[in-house]
Order: sequence, then structure tokens, then C-alpha cells
Amino acid sequence: MLKTLIRGAGAGALAWLVYAAAEYADVGMIPLSRWNHTLSHEHWKWTVILLAAYACIGAAAGALAGLCAAWRFPHRAGAIWLAATITLPIAYVANLLRASPNRVDIISAAGCVLVCLAAGIGLRKDKSPGWWAYLASPWLAAAVMLVPYRLEGVAPARIPAGLLAVVGALAVVVTSVLLTRFGRLRMLVAGPALLRRNAVLLAIVLTGLTAASLAIDPRQAPPFPDASGKPAPDARNVILIVWDTVRADHLSLHGYRRRTTPELEQLAREAVVYRRAYASGDMTLITHASMFTGMFPSWHVAQSRSGSSGLPRGATTLAEILAARGYQTIGLIGNAGYLARPYRLDQGFAYYDDRSVLPNAGDEHHLRHAIRELLDFFMSTDEIERNMRPGFAITDQALSFLGQAARTAHPFLLFLNYMDAHSPYVCPSPFDQLFPRPQIRLHGSDAHALRREIHALKRPISPAERDHLISGYDGCIAYIDSELSRLIRRLKELNLYENALLIVTSDHGELFGEKNLIGHRNGLAEGIIHVPLVVKYPGTRRGANVTSLASHVDIAPTVLKSVGIPVPAEMQGIDLATLETAPARPILSESYQYTDRVGMHPRFAREERAILLGPMKLIVSTRGKKEMYDVIKDPKELQNLYRPDDPGATALGSLLSGWLMSAGKREASPVTLDKGMLDRMKALGYLQ
Repeated sequence: MLKTLIRGAGAGALAWLVYAAAEYADVGMIPLSRWNHTLSHEHWKWTVILLAAYACIGAAAGALAGLCAAWRFPHRAGAIWLAATITLPIAYVANLLRASPNRVDIISAAGCVLVCLAAGIGLRKDKSPGWWAYLASPWLAAAVMLVPYRLEGVAPARIPAGLLAVVGALAVVVTSVLLTRFGRLRMLVAGPALLRRNAVLLAIVLTGLTAASLAIDPRQAPPFPDASGKPAPDARNVILIVWDTVRADHLSLHGYRRRTTPELEQLAREAVVYRRAYASGDMTLITHASMFTGMFPSWHVAQSRSGSSGLPRGATTLAEILAARGYQTIGLIGNAGYLARPYRLDQGFAYYDDRSVLPNAGDEHHLRHAIRELLDFFMSTDEIERNMRPGFAITDQALSFLGQAARTAHPFLLFLNYMDAHSPYVCPSPFDQLFPRPQIRLHGSDAHALRREIHALKRPISPAERDHLISGYDGCIAYIDSELSRLIRRLKELNLYENALLIVTSDHGELFGEKNLIGHRNGLAEGIIHVPLVVKYPGTRRGANVTSLASHVDIAPTVLKSVGIPVPAEMQGIDLATLETAPARPILSESYQYTDRVGMHPRFAREERAILLGPMKLIVSTRGKKEMYDVIKDPKELQNLYRPDDPGATALGSLLSGWLMSAGKREASPVTLDKGMLDRMKALGYLQ
């Protein structure tokens, strides 16, 4: 019996590791070789952990299956091998059934059933192996499970899944029959050294995959370009830092109860803090386009409605203007979704690094999703969720550039986007445990399910869920704040700090259950559009606070004024240095209809515009809903002050309508995303 257990455990571990190798090729090698990915710093750690988990689970399943096979088919050669292989498709189908199966799931499940039938035939036939033995091998079984997902989109959607499953089954059987003609392959499905031969082949495959990953991975970024032209004397350098997804009221700089931004507070002692800065929209594409063009969304038309539109090719960006004046323009990107090159926000940057991190989590059909749930009982698996370059990688790259810039004394624009505070809120130790959080499992598919349920108004967020998300979020803000300290310290060491224009802001905020909303891209609540804005002007030594309304559209004019370049007439913002003495003016924020949100609930089938003037904020929806708040007295927007006969509301509404009617007729510039970019957007939560 012990011998049978050992043989079964070995066969099971081998079969599951074969699947693990195939899954690694699917999750890692294919995206890495075809799209702009780089391996995360935790990649090999989690690869080894997952391989060990597959081996352990396979050994346990194989030992049990081997006992059953030895009892039922005591004289059948290869029975333990076939029985161990059967555990793989059974587990795979069970994993698929945990969610609502789609068309591809049905096809893959049909392939798993075919593998089990082939193994059953093999267990009952006491003669030399036929086609069934090849189909029941873990090598072909793994291909049957995973290949349908890679072929998704090849077959027209109108063809029924059942018909595709039948055609696929016939193709697999024909392939198995053809394999019987290659006599040398028989050693992998029969014979006394069956396990040893497959183990040797697996070792070769794993070694090849590892070597190929290391060879393909663009871990080392391309070198920065050399500065060209003669440096201008006393030219001011510009550093624009965007903390992706950071809302103002979660910064200790703004009075938050947790000490999230001690480094930003230190900078604020030598800078100007704009206490009432507002995002031009509720998502990354809109707001960065406003920062770069100085225009509100209806004017720059880089939007993400049902179909995304990137920045129009005719738009003029801050980077283009500075590059034309001899500036080096460098962009180092954490958000490789809406800041990726297809959306054309890289216009004017001589160097634009938008590489994304290869996700380790895989998709829901991969067995590693179920494996991860088991690992959660023994260790934290949050790191496996990382799908963007971490803050320290962005800072390291920036420090490298600053060293080069100090040697050349050439003026530069350095744009840094940190995405660590974006969901799934994964940051390194000790920041991941900086603030106490309820120990509940809320990542990956669970987090997506929570978002869908709350947006569909099926239930409110629970206090434990909210605290869990917020504590992770706050820890990530503290982490990127610590990276700011590294950057400023190096600027001072290189004598680049004093004469630099340094801007720290956010593109938008995040909601945690307010108004039955989670995340962003879902409206113009204060938690989404009230953002931090700190500006350290060249030579400034005095901290100051400004409470006048500021907007993303003010960033480009402020930069141009500071470096002595005329501001184009099409820019709608003003120089922030003059904001305190400027007349009161309204500012605009916009939210569009996003396809994934509309699929969750009809309330998202609308567009919203908000106009702010003084303490008042009016939100107008294309569904007819209107809200007005005094956001100074009511920052949580609990009391809707809108009344149709209110003169103030009428005046704001008329101002908004007239403003939008004056928007130019700039033609939208559609974006086409390839498979790799679509997968990247899904990993970031932008697509479902």
C-alpha cells in the first residue's frame, strides 16, 4: 500500500506540475513575448510558491487516485498514471463551475470531459496504448484546458458553444490518433520508466521557460536619451508628480486622522498648498489630458465613453511645448492602462516608459486562482495582485535620470506617475500593515464581486469591508509619500531642488461605499474629484495655503509661466501663482458613461457635469438628476440643496449650459486596443 501511495503521489505531482508549466507559458511567456510587460520583483518568488503548491496538491490527489486505481484495476499497467491525470481535469472543471461559465469555459470543460473519458477507456483496455493514452496524458490535457482561451475571438460569436465543443473534441481526437504514428512518443504514455521520462521532459521544459523568461524580460529600461542643443542659462526644471487615485481628505496634510503624508507636509513648509484643488474628471485619461493640454474634457475630448478616445493628434501638450524650447521630456509611468501609448498622452515626451508588470494572478479560469485561496490560509497573497510597476521602481528610474541631468545641466520636464494607491492597494512592508485592518479575504475576483454587488444596489458595503479597503489604501498613500522623500533628498544632493518647479497632485480620488459607490469612474462626488495640489515654486522658502478653487487645467499654464514661455490662448487654466489675487471663477469637472458600469446598473447610463463656484457645487446628470451642495459646510455631500426655484442653482445651471455650448468641435480620436492592452486594462480593473 505504501508503494502504491508513493507512486500515486509521484504521478499526481508530475501531472499537476505539467499543467503548472503550461499555465506559466500561458500566463507569463505569451504576454511577456508579445506585449509591453516586465516581470514583477516578486515574480520568481510566487512562481516557486505556486509550483510547490501544485506539486503538493497533485501529490495528495494522485495518492488518493492511485489507491482507488490499484484497488479497482490491480493488474492494469499504467492505471495509477491515468488515475492521477484524471484529478487534473476534474479540479479544472470544478474551478470553472465556481463562476458563471461563459462560452469558452463550456468548450474547455468539454475538453476536460473528453480527457476523463479517454483515461476511462485506458483503464479498461488491457493492451498496448492507443489514441486514448495520448489524450489522457497531462501534456495534451493541459493544452485542452488552456488553448481554447487563447483562441477566443477566432470563432464568430454567433456559432453555438456546443457546436464549437464538438468540433474541438473531434480535432483533439484526430490529434491523438496522429500522435500514435510517432513511435518515440510512446515512451511518454507507457512503459516501466513512464514517470521518470516525463519528469525529465518536465525538467527540460521548466528550465527552458525560465531561461526564455529571463531572456525576454525587459527588466532594464532603455537608456535615457542624451540632451541635445545648448542648455539655456538659468532654465528652470519642471517635475510633475501625480499620485494616482489619491483623494485629498485621506492626506494628513489636509487634516486626516492618520499620518499618511509626513513627507508631503515637510515639502508644504516650502511650498503652496492649494486646499481646494479639483480634478477635471473622475478617471485617469480625462484628468491627465487636462493637465497636459490646459483644457477641460469637453474641449480636449480624450474620453472613455462606450468606446475610448485618446488625445487627438492635433492637440498641443505641455511636453511638446517644452520640447520645442529645448527641454528634455521624460515620462515614467506607473499606470500602464490609460497612460499607455495607445491613448497618445505620450505626445511630446522624448522618453516615455509605460511598461506594465506581468500579472501573477492569471485569469479566473486558471487553477492558480483556486490555489491562491488555499494559500491564503497559510500566508498573505496580496503581492500576487500587483499589476503595476511599484513606486520604488519609478523612483529608482527617476533618480537615475536626475544623476544624468545634473551632469548635462540641461533643462528637463520629469513626469512621474505613481499608481500604488490604486486598487488592489498592494504596497511593500511595513506599509502594508501600517494601519490595522480586519483580516478578511477581499482581493481579485472577490473585490470585483463586491464592486458589482454594491454598484448594482444589491447590498451596502459592510464596516469590515470598508475598513479593510481603507487601511490598505491609506498604507499605500503613506508608501508613495515615503518615495517623495527619496526624490527630494536626491534633488537637494544634486543641487537641482532650489531652482525647480515641483508639483505634486493626484488625477482623481476613490470612493469606499459613499453613495453606494466603490472606486472611481462613477461620478463626481467630493471623494473622487477633490484632490491634493502642492506647488514648490523656484526659490520659494515660505509655506502658504490658498483656498481659492484650483483645477487640473491650471497646471500647464502654471508651468509655462514659471519657465517664461507664453501660454497658448486655447488653454483654459490660469497661472496658480496668481490664483490668490485672481477674481473668483467657476471650474468644471466631467464624468462619462462607462460600458462596464452600465452593465452593473442602469443608474450609470448617464453623463455628469459638475460646476463649482465659491463654496457651491452643482452636479447635473443627463438622466435629469440635479444635486447642489455647499462643500465647505457639507464635504460629505449629505444634504442636497438643489431646488428648481433657487436663483443660485439656476445661475450655476445657466453658466454650465452656456459653457458647454461654447465647447469646440474637436473631433474625437478613437483608440484601438490589441489583446495585450485589453488584458492589461482588465488586470487594472478598467474592463470587466
